[in-house]
Amino acid sequence: MRFVSIVCWGCPACPEGNGVSTVRLLELPHIDEVDNGPALDSALVKIGAFLAEKRLTGVFGVRKLHRHFLVDDDEVVLSILDASEQIIRTSVVALNQVGASQACQWGFFPDGGSVVLGWSAEAKGTPEIEADLLCIGAFLSREGLTGILAVELVDCGLRTDPSIVFLEDTNEDARTQWSRPVSVSEVDGYPAGWRFSVTGERIDAWWCNADGRSH
Repeated sequence: MRFVSIVCWGCPACPEGNGVSTVRLLELPHIDEVDNGPALDSALVKIGAFLAEKRLTGVFGVRKLHRHFLVDDDEVVLSILDASEQIIRTSVVALNQVGASQACQWGFFPDGGSVVLGWSAEAKGTPEIEADLLCIGAFLSREGLTGILAVELVDCGLRTDPSIVFLEDTNEDARTQWSRPVSVSEVDGYPAGWRFSVTGERIDAWWCNADGRSH
């Protein structure tokens, strides 16, 4: 059994009454098992329009809800950016190594719970982030998208360039992932994460290698 702390945005089962509970983490699908079909396309259209309506496209993007490795109850997934090379190293670390890092990625449950999926040393949120996440979580639940999309902060120290995407290369045995910038014209794989224009059009920002598996 793997346990995580969740912050509720309306879960009637929360026993403490302070919005914080500990529940069993629902098993996330492995990246190889995630459906890339019409349901994902429809979900991206809906969340893009919603973020544009709320003027949040500059704050949040989305990923396919998935996992690459298992995480124990005393561990977290932490991303660290090499700013000069624009390379991100994501790995599983002990909870006490998070330090001043900020939560940067969230998943939502149909019963109203949310869980931090990732942390970043460079993530920059806003004073309204908690209220915004409550709003987004309610929308995902209402539209039946909680099992499809994860939400993440856009500003994690990366330079934005429309000719560049970030390609993920994962070593599941080492529970480590490297994300490196590559030219759009050279990328070989399929999109796994998106940002959105101010009008809600999706922008393919994060890609998995062609086979999506460990390397």
